[in-house]
Amino acid sequence: MSNNAKTVFLTVGPRGSGKSHYCKQVLVQRERMAFISRDEIMMQRHGTVHMPYGAGCAEALEACHAMLRQYLSDEAGRRIVLDIWNGTSEERKGLIAASRSYGAEEVIALYFVTPVEYVEQWFWLKPGVAKSSEWKEKQGQGYVFFCKDAPRNDHQLFHEFAAGIDSDGFDRVLIVNPLQQELSV
Repeated sequence: MSNNAKTVFLTVGPRGSGKSHYCKQVLVQRERMAFISRDEIMMQRHGTVHMPYGAGCAEALEACHAMLRQYLSDEAGRRIVLDIWNGTSEERKGLIAASRSYGAEEVIALYFVTPVEYVEQWFWLKPGVAKSSEWKEKQGQGYVFFCKDAPRNDHQLFHEFAAGIDSDGFDRVLIVNPLQQELSV
């Protein structure tokens, strides 16, 4: 594809793999690059990213789609990073199809392969996340509690579910280890 292609970069990776941080630090500094984050929309509208899947999550998802439609209708060469949960092949295929229907000419996966040791550290730095062992001191303060093995389990399961990412329909799958590289996109 040419540099004038409307391109969507879809982040793919488990919670705590550094997707949002990496995209904010590296990708959005590029010219003609927009960043759409489901988590940022959830935080702005509800003060948390941890809501039961219901109206708040559906509203944030629709807001992401509305922003994506708008950005893709704007101008040639627009590049958009879409940071939205997509744990299954079906979810990724749906986001690829939606992106194409809104005008994306190229959809590229940014597949995060962050080492599990870092995911275990970064997971606990996410706002509103606490270990179940912290229940007594943090209950009623808006935290969502996870067992101590949650980051490692999420990492393993996510990568098992993403094993077939090459057949999801992306134009390209770029492997990202946020500890080792800056992507040239």
